[in-house]
Amino acid sequence: MEWVKSLLVWASRLVFFGFVFLLVARPFSVYIEPVGLYIPDYMLIIGFSLLGLAWMFLLPFADSCGMGGWMEILSNLCPIELLLMLVFAQYHFWLALALIAALAVLYGLFWWSQRPVSGTRRERRIRHRFFTLASAVLFTVPCVLSLFVYGLDTLHYQPQIELVSRLADQAEREAGQDAVPADREFLRCFRQENWETYTREEKLALVQQLADTEAQRLGVPPVEVRAQQEEENSLGHYSESLQNIVVNTDHLDDIAEEVMDTVFHEVYHLYQHYVVNNIDWNSDFSRSAYFATARAWKENQENYIKSDGTEEGYWLYSKQPLEESAREYARERVNETMVLLYETTEDGYILVG
Repeated sequence: MEWVKSLLVWASRLVFFGFVFLLVARPFSVYIEPVGLYIPDYMLIIGFSLLGLAWMFLLPFADSCGMGGWMEILSNLCPIELLLMLVFAQYHFWLALALIAALAVLYGLFWWSQRPVSGTRRERRIRHRFFTLASAVLFTVPCVLSLFVYGLDTLHYQPQIELVSRLADQAEREAGQDAVPADREFLRCFRQENWETYTREEKLALVQQLADTEAQRLGVPPVEVRAQQEEENSLGHYSESLQNIVVNTDHLDDIAEEVMDTVFHEVYHLYQHYVVNNIDWNSDFSRSAYFATARAWKENQENYIKSDGTEEGYWLYSKQPLEESAREYARERVNETMVLLYETTEDGYILVG
């Protein structure tokens, strides 16, 4: 049965490269909220790839466990265990920390017991093999949960739309007479004095309702809104491939007016993609002046520039037709909504009711 073991050893190496491919094809970031650790997708890909290659070909574990048997298979899977433990830590940080501490304690006790032969090649091999076996035993269940229950995904919040009715009713009772239409009563929740009292889950439910209402207004199919940790300079984005809108979790703590602006902006990106994807660009009619704006959006989609964090990069990003149109639309819609919620005075907006 030696050929079976040899096949499994090679398969364990291929599993690592399969995970690298998965990270590239379906990138995700890791955010461990209790310690504020955020690892963006590109850093996760680079770090995991370098660790895996170093583990299998450079670090002493490969030599200590490289006997062509089960221990080598477990050793090859160690980098994957670390990746899956990071995913697990997003949901159960303290449990993950306890398991890592348990591994450190067991390894320390084992090293202490080996003091009489410490430093010999045989002792190092036994120590490395013990670490590999102990990590496999301790991390198997969390890794299985990460892979099959939580999934390889960024920690995110999904909207509980049933919260909207309760929040809207409460805001209506406190509002009195105002200009908010009966079919958009939930908008009262975006008054700052209401907004700042809500949890992130409640805010996300309201953001989903706002996005759905705006999509209906624009005549496009609604998409899911999710909240997850993004890089510091990102408020949110629309993903055509995943058909969703992502709002930075931290952005939900900003004032309601800014959050509304982000939602209107991203829903308009949804509208832009819907328009471009549903025009027959092979027809003569599509080359008429009527479709000039849509043509500009299409060309921009094919040559989209992402902000690189520099002042020049942001200027190039912000001057694109897609971004200019979405920014202008969002500004107009925020102003219209603020007029519904507040009365306009020379000093700005004051609460109606």
